[in-house]
Amino acid sequence: MTRTIHLALALTFCLALEVQAALLREAISLNGEWDVQVVPALGLPVTDAWGTVTVPGTISGTDGRCAWFRTRFTIPTSMAGRRLLLHFGGVKYNSRVLVNGQHVGGHFGGYDPFDVDITAVAWVGEENELLVGCRDWTGIFSHPVDFAKAPADWDSLRAYPKDAILAPIGGIFSEFGPWDDVELRAQPFVYVDRVAITTSVRQRRIDVEYTLRNATPDAITVDLAARVEDPSGPQGLRAEGIRIRPGGSARVQAGAPWPNARLWSHEDPQLYHLVTELRRGNEDVDALRTRFGFREFWVDGAELYLNGSKVHLLASSAWPMHSLKDRDAVRDFWTRIRAGNNIAFRTHTQPWRRVFYDVADEVGILVIPEGAVWNDDESYRVNDPAFWENYAEHLRAMVEQYRNHPSVVMYSLENEMYGARQNERNVFATEQLAELGRRVKRWDPTRPITYESDGDPLGVADVVGIHYPHEYPDFTQYPNTGWWLEDGTRGVGQYGGKTDGLWRWDRLKPLYIGEFLWVPSPDPSWDTVFVGDQAYSDPPRYHNLAKAQAWSMQIEAYRDQGVNGICPWTLVEGGALDDTNPLYVAQRQAFRPIAAFPREYNARFYADDEVERLLTVYNDILSPSTLVLTWELLLDGQRAASGHERLNMAPGERMHTRIRFRVPRVAVRTPLELVLKIHRDGELRFEEHHPGTAWPRGGIAVPRGSRVVVYDPAGGLDGVIGPDVPRIASLQSVPAPPAVLVVGAEAFPPPPQGRQRLGVLSNRDQAMVEFVRQGGRVIVLHQRAYPSWIGTGRLTSHASTMTFAQMPDHPALRGITDRDLKWWASPPGAPADHLVTGQECARPESGAFRAIVVSGSASGIAHAPLLELPCGQGTVLLCQMLVQEKSAFEPVAAQLLTNLLDYAANYSPAPRQAVLVAGSDEAAAALTDAGLRYTDQRLSRPPAGLERPGLAIADGPTADGAALHALAASGGTVVLHCPSPELLAQTAGDALGPWSFRPASGPLARVSEGHLAQHLAREDLYWLGPHVGASYSQAPPAPNIIDQALVPTSRGRNLNAIEAETLPVSGPIVQLIENGSAVGMFTNGDLTAEIDFGPGGPLLIGGRLGGTPAGGTWPQCRISVDGAAAVQISTAGQAYDDYVALMRVPGGTHRVTLSFVNDGSSGTEDRNLFVDKVLWGACELGDASMEAITEPAGVAVIPVGAGRVVLDCVRWDAPGSNRVRAQRYLCGLLTALDADMEARADAESVQLSGLTVDPGVAYGGTDGGTLHFGSSGAASGEIEVVRAGRYALEITGWGTPAAGEFPIVEILLDDRLLGRVAVASTRLSSHTLGEAELPGGIHRLVVRFVNDLYSPPEDRNVWLDALKAYPAR
Repeated sequence: MTRTIHLALALTFCLALEVQAALLREAISLNGEWDVQVVPALGLPVTDAWGTVTVPGTISGTDGRCAWFRTRFTIPTSMAGRRLLLHFGGVKYNSRVLVNGQHVGGHFGGYDPFDVDITAVAWVGEENELLVGCRDWTGIFSHPVDFAKAPADWDSLRAYPKDAILAPIGGIFSEFGPWDDVELRAQPFVYVDRVAITTSVRQRRIDVEYTLRNATPDAITVDLAARVEDPSGPQGLRAEGIRIRPGGSARVQAGAPWPNARLWSHEDPQLYHLVTELRRGNEDVDALRTRFGFREFWVDGAELYLNGSKVHLLASSAWPMHSLKDRDAVRDFWTRIRAGNNIAFRTHTQPWRRVFYDVADEVGILVIPEGAVWNDDESYRVNDPAFWENYAEHLRAMVEQYRNHPSVVMYSLENEMYGARQNERNVFATEQLAELGRRVKRWDPTRPITYESDGDPLGVADVVGIHYPHEYPDFTQYPNTGWWLEDGTRGVGQYGGKTDGLWRWDRLKPLYIGEFLWVPSPDPSWDTVFVGDQAYSDPPRYHNLAKAQAWSMQIEAYRDQGVNGICPWTLVEGGALDDTNPLYVAQRQAFRPIAAFPREYNARFYADDEVERLLTVYNDILSPSTLVLTWELLLDGQRAASGHERLNMAPGERMHTRIRFRVPRVAVRTPLELVLKIHRDGELRFEEHHPGTAWPRGGIAVPRGSRVVVYDPAGGLDGVIGPDVPRIASLQSVPAPPAVLVVGAEAFPPPPQGRQRLGVLSNRDQAMVEFVRQGGRVIVLHQRAYPSWIGTGRLTSHASTMTFAQMPDHPALRGITDRDLKWWASPPGAPADHLVTGQECARPESGAFRAIVVSGSASGIAHAPLLELPCGQGTVLLCQMLVQEKSAFEPVAAQLLTNLLDYAANYSPAPRQAVLVAGSDEAAAALTDAGLRYTDQRLSRPPAGLERPGLAIADGPTADGAALHALAASGGTVVLHCPSPELLAQTAGDALGPWSFRPASGPLARVSEGHLAQHLAREDLYWLGPHVGASYSQAPPAPNIIDQALVPTSRGRNLNAIEAETLPVSGPIVQLIENGSAVGMFTNGDLTAEIDFGPGGPLLIGGRLGGTPAGGTWPQCRISVDGAAAVQISTAGQAYDDYVALMRVPGGTHRVTLSFVNDGSSGTEDRNLFVDKVLWGACELGDASMEAITEPAGVAVIPVGAGRVVLDCVRWDAPGSNRVRAQRYLCGLLTALDADMEARADAESVQLSGLTVDPGVAYGGTDGGTLHFGSSGAASGEIEVVRAGRYALEITGWGTPAAGEFPIVEILLDDRLLGRVAVASTRLSSHTLGEAELPGGIHRLVVRFVNDLYSPPEDRNVWLDALKAYPAR
């Protein structure tokens, strides 16, 4: 009973204090719908042309715009007799405030809260008019800037006003207006102006610093009393006899012990209120209620502590979330962030709305607010003291605003400001940046500071912050590369920590990696590191899946290395914060606070093997724990072994432990699973399942009846292939074909001292070439150099831990899954290296080849560690996978070697002789460059040689269709490259079924998984158009990869229809026509429909379309689903007709958009698109015998009699900047058709990643299999020109442009300039240097990047793959 009375009294007391505070202070929100009017200048009168805007809210403007924001409000009479203030949470930029027509104040910056006193002009009890005038960012420029030639894209625009900006503009610079709350406040004339609460867990006390102000003309003496609204809190914080002069202020401190406070943390966000009263005798002067939490956050050495417990900031971040308008939406956002096991969050690039920090206090998030300076050192006046004073004022305001928020644990002063003007060489700017840190620590000594991304300027930072230190695709050997902190990394642009080009964490201060693994690839190539060629099938989806894998591995590595703050960028970009977002799921799993992660990833084991796993166990909570780690080994779902261990762990501690088990005996490959669990206090806190397989141990079986010989001078195959298999001492002893020759690892010596070779070899072993061409089969295992007879096999320095089955149906991969090609085991007792390959082969660009297994890199799937080179009646299998080295302890290695032996022994070639019966000279040249051995019968009428089955190629619209049809019907293969509809109809006959041959354009997507399709990499069908904008902006797919395709028709189908006039449209001139019965698109535009596709599946989607041409080109319509999957089709007449595309769509309701994409005019012609209906319906893929290889069907196989017609509309004869992809595509197609081919003249090439970058190069390196220059400089090395002569030189690589210019590279040999070329492509391409005479012998090769330019957001960089030399023609 007594306890109940005390509680009731306490609640009554608290309520009384709230009422008392409300009587003295009052606030009314002015948020809501306001008027807005854009004006040329704030000094000009407004008109009646007002629009509306919701405040908090902004409008767009960057070219000198101004605007007035207007609202009206009534001041209640209860506010009479008090000081009236308008409080603005933030207004961008250079604002002025008018009340009832009177100017009352304003603020120069854009991100600071400010008050204006309106007491003298306000009308109490009446309606008042409030006008807030704002300027766009130009309002804080030091001088006028002409925007007439300013770039349009957002990234380039912010860098346009050079050395002009005088105050922070934040990340979202292009919006202006009152972006945070606006309130009317009434308060006493003598009042508490500032409350700074400091709680100390180490001292168990609370201290408060006050600033009191007197806005009256008389001096006043007051008493201060403060108490915590909780019985456990101090009740008697007092200061008496405080005299405040007229118009002046007084600072007062009060404090008391608090031994039993309930601590605020992300685990328990306990909040208190401090009520402060000012009294003058018996008169109440002011009362203020301040919310806070009792907590302490500090740095000790290289560790962070919260309330005395070591803590690791497992964090996220995002661009400002302006779309979240109300408190409930903000709470949902923070709740989802916490549910993802994020305990911390940095509010990126600028302060966010106040509600985010209020709700973070309640939900329990450790927040790092960031100053509003991001990346713009080119635009800021970094050499002007006025800029630094405005910057300092902004930080002071930020500190004051967040001082009492327990969620705010650290300040980030800026983000990525280090650049071309803000760096160590600018002594003034460096000192100013450091001084800002010193000031912030004086203003708030209770919180550490960091410079996000920019290290430790002059040693001022408490926490070292870096960004993007070690990223894929520069580094590809995951998970190994995740432990880079042990060795340091290159290219970290920041203050401090750089030694000999390396950045190393010295562990003297905590490390916060505030952004990593953003992976801003302009196309899907980078994501091939984790998902292989699949990256091109659905780029947005596989980009997130690839990043998710990288995040998981890198987070585990960073946690194991004790990184104090870990924040990948960023889960918000992956979609909704739920299980549909791969990034959210990956981060949630990797951030589990109590966890056990194995260091080893290999998952295949021989029966009876002893297996050891190194586990890192985490107790990332604020309490000590006794954790019970248990593990089970399940064989086909049944327990085979188990164990447990009890671990006593301190808060924030990580611990290593090992588990060991013996793999059960099995007769066949059997599923295996390791299950890890952790219990704390009887509660399951962690569970993870690691699938694997158990394999019976067996030797490498040589096929019976085969003639296999081994050439193995290094002896590495002893014990791998039995001694009963004959060994030969030299290649001159190879038996006659069809024998199988196995070449052991490192059988061919590398060049002296690793020296690379360039040019055509003079000692080509013609005997070995003839051995293969006459039916010999060769398996070449891992080498460091290849002899000349191997042909197009070119070794690179690239090695992988993850590879991918490019041709999963190839016999070499029998019984091997995609997962089997990742993370191979290491020798027992050795650290896990996870390597699957050694030096890999480059994927060829000429000749017949099958890239059976590929790996990813910055260049895409440019490497093939398992490569087949058919030649005549034989074949060469180049296996740079470590099958010999690892077969004793990696079962897949042994299985793969067995498969290779079986395949070689049973190889059955069927090369077809090719005839070119029609075509252009460009097509003939492309076929020659591809290595096709063909008879040119283009001038024969009729062509000879078509009476026997073979391979006939007809390029272009005209050929003898009847003869080609007869050839196909008799068992031959006919390739029609870009034919006319008439030629296709004549050749294919009735086999086309319900398909129509129409104009079309890219992009192309490979949809078949058949034999021919597996020869065609998705990458080689993903051509790219010109890249525009920042280096990280997406390069568009090239529409000109095809210009026609087979399109499914609506003939005989019942399609659903929606009238176009009933649907929403967008575009400058998109409107109803024909009395409102159709939509006319007279400019590019969109028409959108929401359609329920039921169960989904293969569907026909399109429209009833018509149009008018211009310049001989008809309108093109892009059909997209949910803004992603897209097919582009061309109309072919003015009359309405049905145009549909075959698309695979998941079930449910989706947004279908028909877009007019090629508006244009030519003379009197005007290209327009007309839409009558949107059409869709089911499409049975079996309703035609044709196999569509791509969507749209620009590549298709059409059975005709005993043979086939292959429709090939890919423009490999005119590839533009996509030449490498076009060449590989053509070679793959011809190989799939069993064409007899021979590679381009053999030549050694120099892998440029093998050169040494000069020490003076600021940003550059050879990681990721390429030579990369981020700044001007050179790399060099010794090479051997193997034979003197005149050569045509090419360099392969790609670059990013700046100021409209691509990187320029010079090649020198012994200081003699061989050539100079612009690397004018944003994806891997060949670039011609010209011809040069090369003297034989040893020379010094120099590669020089000469025109670096950094002009944010543009950055001119170059990535170089190889230098190639071919005999000049």
